[in-house]
Amino acid sequence: MKVLHVLMCGHTGGIERLCFDIGLRSKEHNFFFIKGVGEIYEGMKKSGIKTFAAYNSLIKLKYNMIKKIVVSLEKLIESDKFESVIFHNGAPFLWIVATRLKKRNKRIKLFTYAHSNANDFLCKNSISHYIRFFVYKKMLKTVDGIIAISNSVKKSILYYFPKFESKIILNYNGIDLTKFNKTCSSYYSTLQIIYVGRLIEQKGVQNIIKMLSNIKDVDYIFSIVGDGDYHNDLKKLAENLGIIDKVNFLGTRDDIPSLLSKANIFMHIPEWEEGFGISVIEAMSAGLICIVNKNGAMEEIIDNNVNGYIVDNSKEKEFISQCNNIFIKTINGENQYIRAEAIKKSHEFSINATIERLNCICKDGRI
Repeated sequence: MKVLHVLMCGHTGGIERLCFDIGLRSKEHNFFFIKGVGEIYEGMKKSGIKTFAAYNSLIKLKYNMIKKIVVSLEKLIESDKFESVIFHNGAPFLWIVATRLKKRNKRIKLFTYAHSNANDFLCKNSISHYIRFFVYKKMLKTVDGIIAISNSVKKSILYYFPKFESKIILNYNGIDLTKFNKTCSSYYSTLQIIYVGRLIEQKGVQNIIKMLSNIKDVDYIFSIVGDGDYHNDLKKLAENLGIIDKVNFLGTRDDIPSLLSKANIFMHIPEWEEGFGISVIEAMSAGLICIVNKNGAMEEIIDNNVNGYIVDNSKEKEFISQCNNIFIKTINGENQYIRAEAIKKSHEFSINATIERLNCICKDGRI
């Protein structure tokens, strides 16, 4: 079965990395980018993955472009004999394209992939919320299925759209487990703490920096991998709190497995309800001690005190105390069992299993 994935653009992000991994393993999965730009887009082309693009620049999208894109998709679907189309990204522009495409071509099986919680892609606290709600609901009426990356995402969609429960299909994201070296050494003089992801306020890196400024009993280095609009704010915060010499801003990197192999602790303390946590799975696969915030899908990945730690940063003093205790245990090698269990748990989230389930969804509309 031939499947066409539709994405907004090819810059580095969790959705794009997932699609890259799918493309590397299955020639039946091809990729159409509204904007054919970005590291992932170029990487796919160099790797021989079949890609298409509506525009080859960061063009500003306008409503009158929708018809042209829909027609381009129709021609591509017909010429390359695609049987299913999957729309990624939480962008209203794509939702409209998906709705128009399905109405013009009822034969095609069409799915939307929900990569984040509904409050986020519907922009709950924004003036655009009601417009997004209307456009998304209109698309849900036409699609054959809604692929949710976690139960947390599924529940968030049902909160707004309970009538579409029968259309929602769960498919956890997966990673290439062979990429990550297992790190289980038992002694560290300096803790190597790491975060991997976008630098936006919602990802909560500021919560980690604030907490670390209160840690006095443990020597540490905090490496921040990724980039985004919040970069300068985070750097200024580290400077103001007097720990800039302990914080390394590494920017966007393509050697994540190597960086993880040199770290001891991975932290992910987002402000929003995280739909999943692909970077957490990668860190677990590398045998790191993972500390995550109690929200979103984190409790579907981490079993507290078994294969990682779940904390609550809303209670500041308790949060600092919990992290300090975990750091001391890690320094003393008292939580090695956590590492072994983390590696074991990560095997439940392989990219091959994700692709297998996805193929079943595209073929039968279910797993």
